[in-house]
Amino acid sequence: MLLLCVVAGVVIVGFTTWGVNFLHMPQPPEEERAGIFVEVQLLIINPTASNFEQRPPKFGVVKGEHYIVEFTAEKFMGRLDDRMHMKIDLPEGLQLMSGDLEWSGRDKQHSMQLQFKPIEEGDFIMKGTAINLDTNFSSTMNILVCVRSTADEARRSCQSASGEEGGVVQTLESKFIQNANIQFTSLIVLLHIL
Repeated sequence: MLLLCVVAGVVIVGFTTWGVNFLHMPQPPEEERAGIFVEVQLLIINPTASNFEQRPPKFGVVKGEHYIVEFTAEKFMGRLDDRMHMKIDLPEGLQLMSGDLEWSGRDKQHSMQLQFKPIEEGDFIMKGTAINLDTNFSSTMNILVCVRSTADEARRSCQSASGEEGGVVQTLESKFIQNANIQFTSLIVLLHIL
């Protein structure tokens, strides 16, 4: 009976301590919490056809033609001087003709343009990612590029309902979230030991 009371007391103290630590975890200063976001937009400026109602957005293009991609990223809500890195992942079926696939700098907003030529027919996912290097917050946007041999086929490919979920994906990995995970893991280990 005494052992049961001791175990119950340890569990209650453990939960209370964990709850207080979890509620009073160190929080980033307001200026740091405010500026971690990066908003992105990836699109083909001159597609044969497009469909923005689907996720990811679809762009129909003709094999062998030249197209321009624009990728824009903007930091907002403070911390505008943070370092940012932008990257466009061009799939194998799309050949880079001119422009850069990566950029780094401290601009509040930056746009990249590149020219590509589709060299294979098929459906390809193009990805644009922007990372705030000082907070590790990233935003990624996917678009589906439907390469066909004629303009009519490219237009029809954008009308079909095929495609995968995607759109904009945002991730945040910070020391504050990691701290919460460490404390929660410590509680689970404590309960397992008891």
